[in-house]
Amino acid sequence: MNDPPRILVVDDSETNRDIIVTRLRAHGYETSEAADGEQGLAAVNRWVPDLVLLDVTMPKLDGIEVCRRLKSDTTRPFTPIILLTARAACARGGPTF
Repeated sequence: MNDPPRILVVDDSETNRDIIVTRLRAHGYETSEAADGEQGLAAVNRWVPDLVLLDVTMPKLDGIEVCRRLKSDTTRPFTPIILLTARAACARGGPTF
């Protein structure tokens, strides 16, 4: 783990990224951002975060596909991923995809 821990925020909403990054930096985390799934995968390879906060619904590659690709890459060490969503159906009772 890096010191301070590195957190990559992958979300197509600039507002969401700004809110999350502001809160994380206030608590001493180092952050990086990506605006879609393709950028997120590139950032993981380039920056090697300790945690990825990953939006489910994004253009190009959605968060589920990015998660699948990261988890299936046997050359990379374990990287925790937390999936985020603003979708009301997911918040009420589970995924609808």
